[in-house]
Amino acid sequence: MSNAKKIVNSSINKIPQLTLLFWIMKIAATTLGETGSDLVTVPGTEDNYLIPFLFFVGVFAIFLTIQLFVKKFVPHVYWTVILSTSLAGTAFSDYMDRSLGQGYMKGSLLLVSLLAIIFIFWYFTEPTLNVKSIAT
Repeated sequence: MSNAKKIVNSSINKIPQLTLLFWIMKIAATTLGETGSDLVTVPGTEDNYLIPFLFFVGVFAIFLTIQLFVKKFVPHVYWTVILSTSLAGTAFSDYMDRSLGQGYMKGSLLLVSLLAIIFIFWYFTEPTLNVKSIAT
């Protein structure tokens, strides 16, 4: 088997199958992310959303780095990245709306713009956006 095929096969193994259990876990992680982010903010302090946002972005960065270095699908690593994405996203939304007064729409537009930039970069550095055929 060529090196490219070995890389492709190991990449596929890092992603769970999209089953009913996957969607149950995804919904649970999203709900927990919303709740968890709200728990670390100080009630009644509208300008106290930057620190939780930075904290959860840091947690996300750590677990994303771990996920990128594992060689196969490790459920607790994968789901920790999903959960930390939800935590960071909720904290970002709260920061944009409650601390900066920009509202959820502007925060969403910023996140969609960043995602578009990532996809454009990915497209020009990897000839496909298909996660099953990543070879580098």
